Amino acid sequence: MAATETAGVVVPGDEFLKELEEIRAEVSEGRPLRQRSIPKTKEAVAASRRQGHRGGGDALNMERERYLSCPVPEVRRKQLRKAIDEAGENLFGGKWPGHTTLDYWTSNEFGITDEEIQQLAKEDPSPESIITGGFMASLLREEPWPFGIGSGLAGEGEKLNPKAREMLLRQLDETRESFMAMGIANIERAMTRDVLHADVDIEHATFNAEVIRDYCDTPELQEGFRKAFILRIHAIQRPSRL
Repeated sequence: MAATETAGVVVPGDEFLKELEEIRAEVSEGRPLRQRSIPKTKEAVAASRRQGHRGGGDALNMERERYLSCPVPEVRRKQLRKAIDEAGENLFGGKWPGHTTLDYWTSNEFGITDEEIQQLAKEDPSPESIITGGFMASLLREEPWPFGIGSGLAGEGEKLNPKAREMLLRQLDETRESFMAMGIANIERAMTRDVLHADVDIEHATFNAEVIRDYCDTPELQEGFRKAFILRIHAIQRPSRL
């Protein structure tokens, strides 16, 4: 449904979510938002990962901002659970470390040390990263709080689509085969981050959708979120590094 058709009208929550999926399909032209091209050699993967580490960045910062801006106790509790996933279950007696550590694990298997990653993080980020980072900072700090949490649906929500999830699982199999061909010593460790994301993002996306459905409940909030959703899609719609 076009935004012009809904100006001044509250769209029922479930219908609004369907509309957002239509927007995602239109903006992405039916392609995965994070299109992954697997390099052919171990050296090429290492180069791609070094580029990704350059300029740092911490996904946990976004989760903190989302938590702090939310005034609804039950939603804050769910957001805290998501922040724990990012920070590390092991901090609270669980099994898995934070996503930053898991990202290190993958790079370690390609010969990149923790020290090198930390040094790369001190370098200047790319202009693209500065622009997208600034957009997210503005969204989280200046826009209505449901926009910050709901914006996660742009990327994580893709995994709720059966066809997109099937494609994701196929990519994981292809990645595993490529790592085997490259002679990666510990393939499971190298893939832990992606394998865990494939499952936990479904829970996260469901939470994002609940917030959009229940709290984007005025014509102004829905129209504002449509715009934020489109911008977020553009921000993440680029070839993804391994």
